[in-house]
Amino acid sequence: MSVKRYCFIVLFLIGATLICVRMAGAKDSISGITVVVKGIVNRPIPCVINNGKMISVDFKTVLTDRIQGDYYTKNVDYGLDCSKAEGNMLVISISGNPASFNPDFLDSGVKGLGIKFSSAAKLVRLGENYRFDPSQGNFPLQATLVKNGNTALTAGDFITTATMTIDYL
Repeated sequence: MSVKRYCFIVLFLIGATLICVRMAGAKDSISGITVVVKGIVNRPIPCVINNGKMISVDFKTVLTDRIQGDYYTKNVDYGLDCSKAEGNMLVISISGNPASFNPDFLDSGVKGLGIKFSSAAKLVRLGENYRFDPSQGNFPLQATLVKNGNTALTAGDFITTATMTIDYL
């Protein structure tokens, strides 16, 4: 009597299971077959930042001799839709080219001028993750112009970019 074996592949949302059933009265001889199951598991994007539009922080006209302390601080206002987030806790990070005089500050493109990010009066370092619960609102973020000591800044326009990333914890 020949061995009759039926194999069923059952796929679940989070994995795959191979179920093999031997028919009654089959001999004890076993033959093998290799089964390869492939796929890509993706998590949904946790949040849409600012409806996918650029976030702009405009310091307008800046007087070089007044760049000290928190004199030139602006809120970084952005929209955040986390309706598809799984779980409560997320992480936010800001990345960009660091200022030559301090790697925690964003380079402004003007020698000796950087941009410090902060939240609730605490430094937000470039490239580091900060936990937050989106159900409690946006992660509060401020940008402050910072001068390198007594550096004489060159007058002119400045523009720079940073990337805000929000991900699962």
